[in-house]
This record gives sequence, C-alpha cells and structure tokens, in this order.
Amino acid sequence: MKHTQVFLLLLSMFMNTSSMAQQANSQSNIEKFSSNSGTLIEKEFIPVGSVNKEIKIQVILVSDLISTQRVSGIQVEYKSKYSTNSTSTFLDKDEINAFINALGIIKDQIIVNSPKNYKEVIFSSRSGFRTGCYWDKGKWVSFIQVNKRDSKSYAFITIEELTQLSDQLIKASKKL
Repeated sequence: MKHTQVFLLLLSMFMNTSSMAQQANSQSNIEKFSSNSGTLIEKEFIPVGSVNKEIKIQVILVSDLISTQRVSGIQVEYKSKYSTNSTSTFLDKDEINAFINALGIIKDQIIVNSPKNYKEVIFSSRSGFRTGCYWDKGKWVSFIQVNKRDSKSYAFITIEELTQLSDQLIKASKKL
C-alpha cells in the first residue's frame, strides 16, 4: 500500500512537471522575452487590419529598456460574435514567412484539388496558433484557431478570408 502511494505521488509530480514543460515549450519567443525577470519591458502595438469583424492583426514590438534588446512579431486576436471575450496569440518574426508561404500553398495547391478521401492541412505556430483547411462532404472548409487548447478560439473562415489573412500578414511583415 505504501509503495502504491509513493508511486502515485511520484507519478503526480512527473505529470505536473511534464505539463509545465509543455506549457513553457508552447510559448512564443515574444512571450518568453516578455516574462524575463530583471527587465523593464515596453510593448508597442501597431494596428494592421482585420479579417472579417472577428480577427484582428497587429504588429507587436517588445523592448527591454534596460538591455535594449528587442523582439517583434504579430498578434492575432479573435473575438467571436457569440462572446464578449477575446483570445489572442503571437506569431514570432521568424514564423511569419513560413505562415505566409503555408497560406499560399493552401490557396494555390491544396484547395484547387478534390481528394477522394478526408484530408486536412494545418499550419501551427510555436504558441499554439493553428490555421488550415480540411476536405469535408465534397468541399474544402478553412479555419483559424488562435489557441489549440481552447475550443472557443476556433472559427471557420472562407477561402476569401484566408486570402485576406495572407494579405494582412504581408502588410504586417513590412512593419517589423
């Protein structure tokens, strides 16, 4: 009985540590930089535009005023028309071109085909942002999910809105 209790205690500690490590690994560089201790952090948000009325794109510039180090990226905010809450995430500067390329591949190579079987294509950022499309009942369905652990941050978007998202990201990348 005592061995079982010790085993359960150790298992509980391992699961908690593993969960904390996973959460730390799913942070963007912007989030990691902003949470460093011994820093004086300044954040500047530069509006870029929106996709429909629910998805807002901003450039974020984060500076440590003590060390003068700086990181930048894009903030994607989603506010559902069914809720008063919003959810946001960050795409680091080094992820933006990959994301723009992924959207181009989806538009130019994926959605022009009609597969026989179920298929899904998903881009993921290190912070848990996801976007992509899947083949369902004879048509492509595209989506955006600001936080992969939050089902309320999931929204369906049209292929045209996927193009608008790409355009907004290109516009934002020029402001970094």
